[in-house]
Amino acid sequence: MQQLAPQTPVVLTAKEAADFLKLSYFTIQQLASENRIPCRKLGRQWRFLQSELTDWLVGNYDAVRHSNNTDNKLVTIAPILRTARRKKDASSEVDDLIAKIRAETKGRKAA
Repeated sequence: MQQLAPQTPVVLTAKEAADFLKLSYFTIQQLASENRIPCRKLGRQWRFLQSELTDWLVGNYDAVRHSNNTDNKLVTIAPILRTARRKKDASSEVDDLIAKIRAETKGRKAA
């Protein structure tokens, strides 16, 4: 009986992700910079996992499930913070979010 080798994740550049999704390079860059698509920034370049793009495309992508560290959580809530800042009385919402992230970070460091 032949054993199946574990699948190595397919990592795509922004251009390759654009080709894969049949979108323009500019659109992929914009979606990535707005954190509206699953991606990671390595230095100045964006990288994408093909499996995450497929999940995102069909609506099965869960950003929280894929955000294991504080940096990713900050990326996930960045649009919320931008929206909160536009509101008149946003300071309490932003302060609440920052306090929540700090509490999670302290809990993880203590463990």
